[in-house]
Amino acid sequence: MVHLLIDKTTLLAIIIPIIAILLVAYVSYVDTIRFIQKDVVDEDRLLMDKIQANTLDVQNQQNSMVALDSRQAQAYVQTLTQTITITTLGAAVLTSVLVFVINRGLHKRHLAVQRSLQSEVEKRRAIADCQ
Repeated sequence: MVHLLIDKTTLLAIIIPIIAILLVAYVSYVDTIRFIQKDVVDEDRLLMDKIQANTLDVQNQQNSMVALDSRQAQAYVQTLTQTITITTLGAAVLTSVLVFVINRGLHKRHLAVQRSLQSEVEKRRAIADCQ
């Protein structure tokens, strides 16, 4: 067998660059991990910002829809109130007119019956006076 003898200087010349390479690899690994973590955090922040913006948009849309529904409900209530008021006033006027017409008809009939009875009374008095 062959014995290879390596002196200390040669051994140090081999070990120091290997250690330097390992150190550079470790630093590069740590920097890569930090970069990936920072990139993930930045992406997470962007995603959270987008989610918050979307949530705000949805809330704004819901608030707009609620306000629109409220305005429509108020308009419906106002229209319904006006319709009921107008219908009630119309019914009151119609009832008043009908009561007036009926009362006038009854009064005319009463006057006709009263005239008829008065003429009948006068006829009977005339007959009674003649006898």
